[in-house]
Amino acid sequence: FETQIYLQQELLNESMDFSIINSGILAANAPDLSKSIEKSLNGYQAKIEALVIKIYKPLPTYVCVSGGNVKDLPKNKRCPKGYEKTELPRPF
Repeated sequence: FETQIYLQQELLNESMDFSIINSGILAANAPDLSKSIEKSLNGYQAKIEALVIKIYKPLPTYVCVSGGNVKDLPKNKRCPKGYEKTELPRPF
């Protein structure tokens, strides 16, 4: 799960970097147009947050960890012998 989340975050970061660079170029060349485009992008922050929540929501809250090994937490919510119940961090 961590790898999937990392890849999604990297994709979002690259998209945002591209948008920021383009908006900087646009602001330098056409300030009036830049302001109207910036205003239209304001709604995307909420969409990005919703996407991150959607990615994290199906992930488990707890897992069983032993050294470098990770197992899903069984339905009885008790980890196998030698494993420790560990809470996964959440962004929100």
